[in-house]
Amino acid sequence: MFDITALLGLGGLPLLLYWIVFAGVQIAFALGVGRDATQLAQSGNGPEYVKPFMWGVATLIGGILVVGVYWLIHHSALRPRQ
Repeated sequence: MFDITALLGLGGLPLLLYWIVFAGVQIAFALGVGRDATQLAQSGNGPEYVKPFMWGVATLIGGILVVGVYWLIHHSALRPRQ
């Protein structure tokens, strides 16, 4: 099997850096969605079906797909204004 890291003589460092950056982005998304969901809940316009903590956990697991679903449900024009 062809291994580009061995060919470049980089070892596992690029892969390790990729996973560190990936984990950092996932955590940042999860914290952001959790914070936004908490602010919405405190204002009375919050998540109706799922608690803010669970949105954060779902974002940590599901990544950008869950962020997109969260935005569609809570911030897009699809949500009726009260």
